[in-house]
Amino acid sequence: MSHAFVFPGQGAQFSGMGKNLYEQNTLAKEYFEQANEILGFRITDTMFGGTDEELKQTNVTQPAIFLHSVILFNTTEGLQPNMVAGHSLGEFSALVANKVLSFEDGLRLVAKRAEANVPDVPTTVFSGGYYSDFYAFRTSEIDRRRTLAKNQAVDADTAEASLKKH
Repeated sequence: MSHAFVFPGQGAQFSGMGKNLYEQNTLAKEYFEQANEILGFRITDTMFGGTDEELKQTNVTQPAIFLHSVILFNTTEGLQPNMVAGHSLGEFSALVANKVLSFEDGLRLVAKRAEANVPDVPTTVFSGGYYSDFYAFRTSEIDRRRTLAKNQAVDADTAEASLKKH
């Protein structure tokens, strides 16, 4: 049987999220404490005991949802998805779950995204009907990987055309 995991975007936050994981799982606690250090504030205090209003602050909401999703995924035994995906913010969780990004890098990107306060833009604004969080993160690594992928696609097309000629 095939399984797909789809990670949620902003709006999935709730007071107390991750508290049981923190209290009952040593690895989860280590992830949360590492996140507190990376972020420079105790996000766990707000996640576990903050008000709904405190949790709605973008600088808290986005890292909190990312943390809850990724830590739950990483500490649940036996998860072997055939595919991962994410809605908006959830794309970062999917990238970490698929080991494209490290936990640390994913969290740092999410924190930068929250700082930039990237709005939830309706997909209809874009002509293609598709919106990706990565438009805000044109880093050299992403550009390098895109170039590599394009070159591989061109090489594959060239090879295929060459085979058809012979």
